[in-house]
Amino acid sequence: MNLTDKLRKIRVVILDVDGTLTDNGVLYGFDNDTAGKRYSTFDGLGIDCLRKGGLKVGLLTGRNDFANHRRARDCKFDFIKDTVPNKKIGFLELLDELDVDADECLYMGDDLNDLPAIRRAGVSVAPGNSAKEVKQAVTIIVESCGGHGAVREMAEILLKAQGKWLDIVKSYDF
Repeated sequence: MNLTDKLRKIRVVILDVDGTLTDNGVLYGFDNDTAGKRYSTFDGLGIDCLRKGGLKVGLLTGRNDFANHRRARDCKFDFIKDTVPNKKIGFLELLDELDVDADECLYMGDDLNDLPAIRRAGVSVAPGNSAKEVKQAVTIIVESCGGHGAVREMAEILLKAQGKWLDIVKSYDF
């Protein structure tokens, strides 16, 4: 099956957080133990585009922190699965919870702990600044770095392959 056919099957987009939605930085010092993160509004619009395209979008992350939950709420994510020490187990649990097959999922991650989900997803994507081993394992490598438009770039590739991009662009032209 070619890449376009694989992309057309995608119904669910699962995102890693640190290094994918963020630039891998974590800021401390806000409330003694609250971590802060920087998220790209460009990626936020990409997530909105995915949702307008009828896709479910959510997070699979090892961390459980306020910043992730706030971003999930702001972006209206369909799900968040956090405090996941093993992404293979977390990915398989999500398949069951969402009642989808692996080939209907796109997973985007950047580092070694993402490899189990990357290897199981129908389509896998890495930001341009991902670990070498991740770049070798994924289906697509976008040019943008994590936290700097990588998710937005992935969204455009996916939605163009599904024939939804032009209608979504038109939906923003009030």
